[in-house]
Amino acid sequence: MDKRTYNSQLLFEASASLAVFVLLLFYSYGIFVRAPYAGFYFNPTNEKIEFIFSTNNSLLKVGDEIYQVGDISLRQFKADRRLTLFDGVQKGDVVDIKVIRDGNQVTIPWEFPGFTTQEFTNRLFNSWLLAYAFGIAGFAAQVTLRPRNLRRGLFITANYLTAIFLISGMLSSWHLWESSTLLHVVAWFMMPIFIHLHWVFPQPFKRDISKFFLGFLYGIACLLAIGEVFHALPRSLYALGFIIAIAGSIFLLIAHMVSQKKERPAARLLLISTIIS
Repeated sequence: MDKRTYNSQLLFEASASLAVFVLLLFYSYGIFVRAPYAGFYFNPTNEKIEFIFSTNNSLLKVGDEIYQVGDISLRQFKADRRLTLFDGVQKGDVVDIKVIRDGNQVTIPWEFPGFTTQEFTNRLFNSWLLAYAFGIAGFAAQVTLRPRNLRRGLFITANYLTAIFLISGMLSSWHLWESSTLLHVVAWFMMPIFIHLHWVFPQPFKRDISKFFLGFLYGIACLLAIGEVFHALPRSLYALGFIIAIAGSIFLLIAHMVSQKKERPAARLLLISTIIS
């Protein structure tokens, strides 16, 4: 590798790692400062309240299914990844929240509590910590792993994608700063990267992975990611990319452990990290 190419590669890697950590910090600021402290948390998947942090907990109850917040229905909220709840609401403001409780619709005049220690603590001990763990793992590999080959590049990329997936996944509950769109896009790119990585890492299988299969995987991922950018795909379809990435990785790592006895410790460590992600 000539010096100019080497320097270009170093610049690209440094820029990529800087971009990842800037994004992690930016989204962390969103999680702890910009996301509304509503006094409760509901699961966007099943729309049910899972935690109540406000002391005025006699109104909303765990298990209530959110139907509408102010003028925005949950159907509208889930259909538009840029629509936010409690926009412009200040501490002490009263917001009508409609919930389904025991099969009946109930309207709750909810006093917006603003920042509370309980809700902050819940956010503090959450998946954003794992995002930084994977980000640091990617950076450590970038600094220490040699030679600069395909396996190294895939390993670094996989860690950075996982970090972005985790941090955007946490912020996406509030639909802030295109976090939901980024979550979907990253999930599709994880699919080919994870499959490719775990075919060649910790040691390649004796049989090379098909170039046609790889081209198909990367091509499909790019097309689906573009579809996510324009919000042209069903909202939950991205989960398929994530499932394929994780299930394929687990299958390949088990295959490594069975067929490559010398690589079992490394494969076992990767398997654990994949399950955690």
